[in-house]
Amino acid sequence: MKLVVGLGNPGLKYQNTKHNLGFRVIDAFACAYKQTIRQVKFNAAWACIQIKGEKVFLLKPLTYMNLSGNAVSDFVNYFKIEKQNILIIFDDVALPLGVIRLKYSGSAGGHKGLHSVLTSLAAKDIARLRIGIDTGVTFDDLSAYVLSGFSRKDEIIVKNSIRIAEDAVSCWIEQGIIAVMNRFNYTQT
Repeated sequence: MKLVVGLGNPGLKYQNTKHNLGFRVIDAFACAYKQTIRQVKFNAAWACIQIKGEKVFLLKPLTYMNLSGNAVSDFVNYFKIEKQNILIIFDDVALPLGVIRLKYSGSAGGHKGLHSVLTSLAAKDIARLRIGIDTGVTFDDLSAYVLSGFSRKDEIIVKNSIRIAEDAVSCWIEQGIIAVMNRFNYTQT
């Protein structure tokens, strides 16, 4: 049993913001398996799919970014999901636009949503897939930046990075984090 969590903020207001890349990857992945994220329980929207005989939960916390850990920990505890079987997907302002990076341990690196998840699960050894959103534009207010949308030109790069992230999620499910890191950590969009 595996859990793939996309971090973001619920509601149309935030739907296409930089901070919602995690949600967008989850939606795209679900769509590839002809599923929609419908179930609502544990303050999260979720679906369950089967991939090569493995039950895979796709989860979008509805608690807003900074409280994502509440929904994730409730879900993990209810379904008794092992921490090594969790993958968190989120935006990262420290990476160039469209670049993805995977790792299996570490700090939250200043990302409040990831910090909430790691704190709620009392763990640092959680796999994470970071998607770069740094467009090279200087910003004074980080919150305003991550809650803004992408330009048309940048959206093309973002859509490609979402496709790559979908492939990375599939690889993680089927082959594990080391295989994903070896294959995707040097992929540029």
